[in-house]
Amino acid sequence: MIPLTVPYPVATPATAETGGFLIELGAQVEMQEGLIHDHVVRLEELSPALFERYDRDIGELFTRDTQGENRELRLQLAEERRVWLELAEIVDSMRRGQQPQRDV
Repeated sequence: MIPLTVPYPVATPATAETGGFLIELGAQVEMQEGLIHDHVVRLEELSPALFERYDRDIGELFTRDTQGENRELRLQLAEERRVWLELAEIVDSMRRGQQPQRDV
């Protein structure tokens, strides 16, 4: 019978480097686990009232912005209407053979 030989792992620079990497990786995982736990705890502490206030504030901001946009659009429409009326008066004056009057 031939004796069976089982080789023992030999420490090489590559295995030492791999071992160091795994230890460092394990430490980073533990640190991240602590951060994730802290964030979960903080999220659980947030009250529904806080989110309701955020909803209200965002709604008010949206309404205020929309009202501002509407005001600008109304001003723009009023100016366009004024220009159209001036043009209509000029065309009407020309049809009657009169010199159009212009605002100075």
